[in-house]
Amino acid sequence: MMFIDNVVFNLTQSSNNFRYTESIKKFAICLYIFGGKQCYEFVRLNMPGSIPYLSTLGDLINKSNMTLTETEFKFDSLQKFQSGFGFCSEDTTGVIPKIEYDSSTNSFIGFTTRIVDGIPLMKHYQADTFDDF
Repeated sequence: MMFIDNVVFNLTQSSNNFRYTESIKKFAICLYIFGGKQCYEFVRLNMPGSIPYLSTLGDLINKSNMTLTETEFKFDSLQKFQSGFGFCSEDTTGVIPKIEYDSSTNSFIGFTTRIVDGIPLMKHYQADTFDDF
């Protein structure tokens, strides 16, 4: 019911004045993570005012400290949710192999990461100097 109330409220506003409850924001983040970008955009475009634009969603994710870094495990943060269900996710969106530079971690993403004791090494392809490239 809260979802429908939020949509009805937003349809009475101009599109640059849409507002979303915390529950809708959390739902939007889950939809994006589990459904992907195309699924998210499909819902947003077919149900105007239901969920935030992708740019707003990106801001929400960045502010929530839920950003993911390659090879980073967040087991400590799992304690906050106490869910009876287990979830596992793998980012397989990069069908075409490519190497990207992540300025926030100062490292290259896309190489196969070395594994030590069954755990991938974080920031293994970090470049601190030009010679590291």
